[in-house]
Amino acid sequence: MFVQPDLATTLSEIANRGYQTFYTGTIANRIDVDMQKHGGLLRKEDLAMIPEVIEREPVIGTYRDHTIKSLPPPGSGETLLLILSMMELLPPEVFQNDSPEKYKWMAEILHKAFVFYRQNPRNPNTFHQIGEFEKNLREQASQLISKIKDGERLLGRSIGAEQGMGETTHLSVIDREGNAVGLTQSLNLVYGAKVVTEGLGFLYNNYIEAFQYGKPGHYYNLRPGGIPWPCATPTIVFKNDMPWLVLGSPGSQRIFSSMAQFLSLVVDRQLSIDKAMIHPRIHAEQNGELSLEIDRFDHSIIEILEKGGYKIKAREPYSFYMGGIHTALKCQSGSGFQGAADIRRDGAALGT
Repeated sequence: MFVQPDLATTLSEIANRGYQTFYTGTIANRIDVDMQKHGGLLRKEDLAMIPEVIEREPVIGTYRDHTIKSLPPPGSGETLLLILSMMELLPPEVFQNDSPEKYKWMAEILHKAFVFYRQNPRNPNTFHQIGEFEKNLREQASQLISKIKDGERLLGRSIGAEQGMGETTHLSVIDREGNAVGLTQSLNLVYGAKVVTEGLGFLYNNYIEAFQYGKPGHYYNLRPGGIPWPCATPTIVFKNDMPWLVLGSPGSQRIFSSMAQFLSLVVDRQLSIDKAMIHPRIHAEQNGELSLEIDRFDHSIIEILEKGGYKIKAREPYSFYMGGIHTALKCQSGSGFQGAADIRRDGAALGT
C-alpha cells in the first residue's frame, strides 16, 4: 500500500475550498514561497493567470464504418485520423495478416503522417483550420498514399523540440448508460521536474520541453501565455452512433502510431482487445528511423523494411518505448464490458 498523506491533504483542501485555492489561494501562496526560496520560476501571479477550463469540439473521422472522435489541437487526434484515413484507402486484406506487405505499407503510412504532423502545426484558436482539416481529410490522405505509391520519401530534419521517453497516464472509462471518458495527463519526462513542494504531495512537470524554441511565428513557440505541443490522443470509437471503444496511451510521439495499429487489429482483423494489445508494434520517425520490437518480427519483414530505406532501431519485446494503451469496450453481442491494460507499462483493468 502506497500512502500519500500530503497529497490527500492538498486534495481535501481543493475539495473544501474549490479549485481556486490552487491558483489564487493557500496552495498558490505555498508554491510561490517555495519557488522563491529555491530559485524556481513560478510565481503566484503566474498561477492566477491560468485560464478557466477550455472546451473544444473533438475532431471527427471514420474508419471502416466506425466513427472516431479524438482530441483536437493542441492534441494529436488529427494525426490519428490521418493515419486511419490512409489505411482505409487500402483493402482491409492488407492489414489482416502479418505479411511483409502489411508492414511496408504501415511504415510508409506512419512516416508520412509523422512528417505531416511536424510540418503542419495548427492553431486551436483559429477554428476554421480544424474544420478545414476534417473537410479535406480524405483528400490529404489520398495525396499521401499517392506519394507512397510513387516512392516519394519526404524525409526531413526534425523540427523543434522532440519528445522522447515520457511519463504519461491514460485512463478509459465506459458505463452501461453509454457515458464514456478518455483522459490523458502527462508530467512529460519520468517524474517530471523531479521536485515537490514540501507538504503538497505532487510532482511538478517539465513540460516546457514540449514547446518549440526560437521560432517566433510558430504557434507553439515558447513565450508568455503560450501552450505546449503535446501528443495526447484520447479517443472514443462509436459503433451505430453509440460509444463502443475508449482508448488512449502514454508514449509521446508513439501514441498515435500505437493506437492506429491497435485499432486496425481490432477492426480489420477482429482480434480481441487483449490480443490486439500485445501484438508487436512499429513506429516511424520523421528522419526515416523505424523502431521495431525486433525479436518479435520475422526476418523477411525486417529485410523488406531495410530495402525500403529505413534505418532500423531495435527495441526490446513489449518495449516501454512503444506506448501503453489502456482501453475499455462495451460488448456488442451481449451485455457487459471488456477492459485491457498494456503490459508494456503499468496499469490494470477493473469493473464494477
